[in-house]
Amino acid sequence: MKQKLLALVCALALVVSLAGCVISTPDTVGSLGDYEISSGLYLLAQYDAYQKAADLASSDQDASNVKAFLKQTITVDSDSGETATVSDYVARKTLENLQTYAATELRFDELGGQLTAEEEQQADSYAQQLMDQYGDTYKANGIGLETVQHFERILLKSNDLLTLVYGNGGETPVSDADLTEHLENNMVELAYYVVPLYNTSTYAFADDDQKARCSRWPSRPPRPSIWPPMRVLRSRSVP
Repeated sequence: MKQKLLALVCALALVVSLAGCVISTPDTVGSLGDYEISSGLYLLAQYDAYQKAADLASSDQDASNVKAFLKQTITVDSDSGETATVSDYVARKTLENLQTYAATELRFDELGGQLTAEEEQQADSYAQQLMDQYGDTYKANGIGLETVQHFERILLKSNDLLTLVYGNGGETPVSDADLTEHLENNMVELAYYVVPLYNTSTYAFADDDQKARCSRWPSRPPRPSIWPPMRVLRSRSVP
């Protein structure tokens, strides 16, 4: 019932808060189980959801016109062609964001996790950087420094949860043998070559003849005096 109520709050409050109206906001707006949702965290989750909707807007839709955009329809899954009204999509994504925040913090506390002083300082420092760069936008949407600090700490907790669950001494630790097997069976090592199509001394772009010579590498590499030797860069990726 609380989740349904919160979803309704998300759908209704969006029209007011994003439309630029000045309203008084309570300290909390609801809860998910035992997790109280602060108004600031709710507004941050809502803001993030709206930005996701804006990213899905078509070229003829103007996400800056909030009232109009909320009533419009966007394609939320290009593969299936699924569509949704922006207001419904934002309400759903807002709730999903809040559920993720709640699950992260509740699980972190359940496993006895605690951020170190260094981690807290890191979160606060990055939050301040975000406010320095985007403070006007955050404040216009009712999001303050304390909320951004809270969010940054949630991100650190989500990273620490990997160790608390799967690390040595964790709830369900993953052995070195399991990790080795995963690397051997699922990881792929890639090698690729970086071929600069310009003169690294003069920064002049390669002409057609030089490009043709590059296409014949490595059988006929250009002269090192003009084109530097190729560098082999290696990376690992999971398919």
